[in-house]
Amino acid sequence: MNNNEKNRRVLLVDDDPSTCKLLSVHLHKAGYTVLQAEHGLAGLELLDQQEIDLIVLDLMMPVMDGLRFLRELRENRHSDLPVLVLTATAAGSGDDPEQDILASGATRVAYKPIKARELLALLETL
Repeated sequence: MNNNEKNRRVLLVDDDPSTCKLLSVHLHKAGYTVLQAEHGLAGLELLDQQEIDLIVLDLMMPVMDGLRFLRELRENRHSDLPVLVLTATAAGSGDDPEQDILASGATRVAYKPIKARELLALLETL
C-alpha cells in the first residue's frame, strides 16, 4: 500500500449488517477509513457532511435503493466520484443488467460474494 491509499475514505452504502462488518474489517486492515450508511438517503446525507474518496454501493436497500442513489449522486452532487456497485444480483431492467448499472453512474460492478483480495484490487483501480 502506498501513501495515497492510506487514509482514503470509503463510504459503504449497504443495509446488510454482516456484509458491512466483513467489508469494514477488510478495508480497515488495508488502511482505508470506512464510513457506513444503511440506505441511499443516509449515504447522500453523509456525502454532504464528509469528504469521501470512493463509494462501495449495494443496489437492494430500503428507503433509497442503489440505482436511485446513483442517479441522485451523478445529477446533483458528485459527477466524478468513483462508485463500485457490489451486489448479489444484477438489478438492471434491460437485456444487459450490468450495462444498465454502469449507465446509471457506477464506475465498476462486482458481485457478492467477493474475496477480500479481489475487492481491494478493484478499489485500487478506482
